[in-house]
Amino acid sequence: MSLVACTHKLYVEASETQTVKPLFRLSATRGGPAIAQPINQLVVVTQSGENWNYKNPAWCVQLPPGSYRDVTEVRYGSVPEGFSECANSAALKRGARYQVFVSGAGSAASVEFNAGE
Repeated sequence: MSLVACTHKLYVEASETQTVKPLFRLSATRGGPAIAQPINQLVVVTQSGENWNYKNPAWCVQLPPGSYRDVTEVRYGSVPEGFSECANSAALKRGARYQVFVSGAGSAASVEFNAGE
């Protein structure tokens, strides 16, 4: 009997962060072009002191457990087709530090960014 585990490389980049509605681009390579990736959840959290506030996300979208949908990019506050909000989008504060976390089919990625800068 053999067990095989597959992982999928997933990267997320925050762009247009000078706005309060940044764009999150997904790719299969660091710094690579935006390419649709199978994801299940995207969560944006606020930094509070030295910690991240995972209990109260600024925004969250998800699919039912075990399901995935190919997504290339997500604009903050715009729910991708087929996803539902698990936390309504809160207004991002200029200069505040955030982290976006994306989970996919056998992979996860995150990146930090400052809103409005």
